[in-house]
Amino acid sequence: MLDGTRAYLHAVSDNCSRRILGWTVAERLNQMNTCSVVQQAATCLGQSAAKVYMDSGVENLNKDVDKLIECGTLERVIALEDVTF
Repeated sequence: MLDGTRAYLHAVSDNCSRRILGWTVAERLNQMNTCSVVQQAATCLGQSAAKVYMDSGVENLNKDVDKLIECGTLERVIALEDVTF
C-alpha cells in the first residue's frame, strides 16, 4: 500500500474459466484466510469435485486446510516451486 502497510489477497479461481470462486484480503498471511477462501470455493462448486492447486506455504499445508480437503469436494495438488530445466 502507499502508506507501507501490507495486504494479502487469497483467492481461488477456476483454472479454465478464470472465474473467482472465493477470495479475501487480510492484514496477515495465515491458515484461516486459506480456509475461508477454500470454503467459499467449495460452496460455489456445490457437489462438483475439483482440484485446488496450492504452493507449499504453511498457510496452505496445515491441519485446518487438511480437514476442508478431506470433505471430498476438493482435491489438493501441490504446485512445484523449484522447477529446473
